[in-house]
Amino acid sequence: MGISFSGVNSGIDSDLIVEQMMAAASMPLFRLQQRQQEWSAKNSAIDQIEGLLNSIKSHAAGMDTIAELRATRAITSDTTIVTATGSATAIEGSHTVIVNQLARAEREVQTTGVATLETVIYSLGDETFTYTYNGTQRSVTILEDNTLEDLVESINSDDGNPGLGASVLQYDGAYHLVLAGDDTGSSATITVDTSPASIGAFTQTQTAQSSQVKVDGWPVGGGDWIERDTNALTDVIPGVTLNLLSVSADPVTVTVSRNTSQVSNDVVNFVAMYNGIAGLIKDLTKYDPETETSGVLQGDSIVNGLLSEIRMEFMGQALGFDGSEDGYTIAAELGIEIDEEGVMTLDADVLADAMTDDYVGVLSLLGANKTGRSSIDEISYVSGSDETTAGVYTVQMTFDVSDGSLVGGSFLSPGSATPNQDVDIENGVMTGKFGYTEQELTLLGVWDGQPEDGGTPGFHTQTATVHVRQGFVGRVLETVEAALDDQTGMVSTKKSHYSAQIDAIGRNIDRKMEWLDRLEIRYKAEYARMEAMLARLDSQKGAFEALIMQVDSLQAARND
Repeated sequence: MGISFSGVNSGIDSDLIVEQMMAAASMPLFRLQQRQQEWSAKNSAIDQIEGLLNSIKSHAAGMDTIAELRATRAITSDTTIVTATGSATAIEGSHTVIVNQLARAEREVQTTGVATLETVIYSLGDETFTYTYNGTQRSVTILEDNTLEDLVESINSDDGNPGLGASVLQYDGAYHLVLAGDDTGSSATITVDTSPASIGAFTQTQTAQSSQVKVDGWPVGGGDWIERDTNALTDVIPGVTLNLLSVSADPVTVTVSRNTSQVSNDVVNFVAMYNGIAGLIKDLTKYDPETETSGVLQGDSIVNGLLSEIRMEFMGQALGFDGSEDGYTIAAELGIEIDEEGVMTLDADVLADAMTDDYVGVLSLLGANKTGRSSIDEISYVSGSDETTAGVYTVQMTFDVSDGSLVGGSFLSPGSATPNQDVDIENGVMTGKFGYTEQELTLLGVWDGQPEDGGTPGFHTQTATVHVRQGFVGRVLETVEAALDDQTGMVSTKKSHYSAQIDAIGRNIDRKMEWLDRLEIRYKAEYARMEAMLARLDSQKGAFEALIMQVDSLQAARND
């Protein structure tokens, strides 16, 4: 940049004038930058909403089925002998466990040992050390001048090591090679097949053995035991892991009971997450008339609509539920309510009482995942899927009286006035086709043995009401997943729109800044030309003044 002497000839501060003119010309740029910041703030707000939605999705995905909600706890009467943990598949009840033997890994210790760690094992050339562990034989080479520590390193670093660990034990002035199996169980034995004389024989200090237990007195007989190669038994009591710690001839009682506190915690966390996103959306979309300030998403009906969708899932009867058959059908019966401010509350006492009265009913209202039932035995519910719309269906099946085979049928879906006869029929099973609300809803039909019903000769029609149930959590999960869908979801749609606006404004800003740069150069050039012209005029003024002075002098001399 050149040195500028603003107003040297004119006395005008042209730099200040250019600065003021550029400030005025930059107002559209400032407005563009402000608009870009507003769109960026909207994008950041959607990022916040997306983060909370993902948290709800993750939490709801872990409690949207009865199996996931159902939890048990396993307590033992003596935790020094046996501890236990229960899973969702465990059946409530009490069991006795006698531990006769713990599973152990085998240990072999070099009998004689060597005097020092620097003692050379074999100095007459290379030698082979061969062992068999758990049915696999391995050999390692003892190089000339190798020490005991070198052999330990060779065994442990062997890529084909079947699970044997080597170490050194110091005792009574000698160093002993120790071979230890990684695995417990009677089959995980160690045999030293080839050992140089300088290493010598090995002594078994711990025998490989399996654990032995009796559960509920089984198997009968003093010498018969349930044997496993581990002390963590997962397949003895279904759904329960027994961790054996020590041996005892006295039975230990294992009690499996419902873990209702886990259900309560899941619901408490769900309520907190709902209130978190509800509060965030309220802050982002509100207008405060007192301060005359707006949230960055003020008036956004789509964002508010998402919250309304989630809220509505808790306002009415759960889809597919029936008060005459289901213990609970509305969220309020579990103590879950939404007040006039949109805040969700949970009455823990109501939830606890509900679980005491009908534990399965609570789990169903929360986590039924397209479970179903039919009003008649001849048409039975088989399965639904994530693609099946929950609700109440009127189903008809037509049977050929001659052989009782299912030949046709229809679904009357929730909210529809016309039965849909476009169904798949195969081997007595009717399934809803893709593209319909009943898609992948599968029912089994059996002719009830009745004669013709006055319809098509030779055929008989049976009608049933089929309930496909979905709990509140699953409904919320579907709503959240739809909002987060990469292609069609509210979040991706909003972010794409906001990003497009930010990018478009950014391009306008770039063009405006380039125009302003050119404008500033032009303004400065114009004032520079003005200063140059004034300099020339000033120079000419001096010449004229000198000429006039010379004329005046000549005139004065002539007059004299």
